[in-house]
Amino acid sequence: MSLEAYMSGGHAKTGNGHHKHAKDKGHDDHGHAAPKHIDDFFESLKHSHDDDVKKSLHEYREFSKEENQNHFFNNVFTPAQDMLYQKVVEELEHVSHGHDETKTHKKKEGIQKAVVQGLIAYFEKSQPSIAKAIKDHEMNDEEKYKYLTTMYDDHVGAGTKDATGREIPSLSEIADLYSNNKKLTVGHLKKTMRSLQVKHSETALAKLVGQKIQHVFGKYHPTELSAYVKPLVEEAGLEIKDKVKFATLKTGDYIQLIGQLEEGNFGKEGYAQYGLKKKSKGELHEEHEEHGDAHAEPAHH
Repeated sequence: MSLEAYMSGGHAKTGNGHHKHAKDKGHDDHGHAAPKHIDDFFESLKHSHDDDVKKSLHEYREFSKEENQNHFFNNVFTPAQDMLYQKVVEELEHVSHGHDETKTHKKKEGIQKAVVQGLIAYFEKSQPSIAKAIKDHEMNDEEKYKYLTTMYDDHVGAGTKDATGREIPSLSEIADLYSNNKKLTVGHLKKTMRSLQVKHSETALAKLVGQKIQHVFGKYHPTELSAYVKPLVEEAGLEIKDKVKFATLKTGDYIQLIGQLEEGNFGKEGYAQYGLKKKSKGELHEEHEEHGDAHAEPAHH
């Protein structure tokens, strides 16, 4: 949804909103230093050179473990969001002079400065390379605002759909929206910034996972993934009903299917969404006879 729609009460669902707040030990299960920020994540991608689907699947699963996702959410995105909010509120004092009921109308410059300082603090924690870029390029205030809000919107996937199908709110339009509205106040702006925190942490994490999938599996042509998954489908007592549909699934679909085959749970849409069907009793009986000697069970009389 747009930021304006979000403010008017059209809040997107954010899943269950629960993330384990385990103590950060600074290392993962393998003794490697846990990433401090997203630059560490991108650096790790440079050292990933798996050359077969099974190894790539293992790499992705290591990254997508719940404890790793919790680490990014609790120790990277959440504190960065807190720093963003605190800095924006601090800078807005120059606009409101301590009065939250102060109208934001025609106060674009003050709002932009507050957002810039907030985003600098955010990226210093979450992705230092972005904060460093504004110094390297010697940007002026207007350039800083455009650059940082663009980077932030891309970072959280603003403008795209989240898992619930709702549009992820953008931050780049916030100064114009508030400075052009005669009714909104500094208090409204603070509330909006706070309400976006969890949503944007979740979508930033989701985008990171998507980047990992693309990096790990983007090197494979769909035919390779299809060939890897096909025997797993057969082992699960299923067969391909729609060959074209199965062979043209997207990378994310194949990865999702592998997990569902292992769990035996295909969600509301079932395995038909992948072009699959259950094997007939006759086919299952023939397979049982074929493998009977290897899996014979004692007869009961």
